[in-house]
Amino acid sequence: MKKKKILLTDKKYRSIIHSNNWIIVELDLVTIKLIPRVVRPNDILGGFVSGCLEHPRSLNDHAAVAGIDILVHEPSPDLSRGEGHVNAYHYIIRVTGREDYPYVLEGPFRDQTLIGHWPTSIEFEVYYE
Repeated sequence: MKKKKILLTDKKYRSIIHSNNWIIVELDLVTIKLIPRVVRPNDILGGFVSGCLEHPRSLNDHAAVAGIDILVHEPSPDLSRGEGHVNAYHYIIRVTGREDYPYVLEGPFRDQTLIGHWPTSIEFEVYYE
């Protein structure tokens, strides 16, 4: 899947990111729909975000101020490869240094998600304990 880079205004960034100090926050579906060009928008099950403007972290080999995980329903899983009915996709947000578009959203990535790209039921049980 080709990675996209989408410039974000400060207003758009603040409409999506409701986290500080890298605390993981569950996103509601209304907020997820605000994320531009999110993968498979009609199959979204939920999402999570964490971030901190003052303390970037290395995510997917970039200095990121936020990370977003989107969970989507997979209607036709490749069972022979171990794929289930849920896929997890990871996005990062970086600072651009521009005044008009101070942030850039990049992704989707299939790694560095809270749970695996093809999560197992055990991963769901451990994460939600």
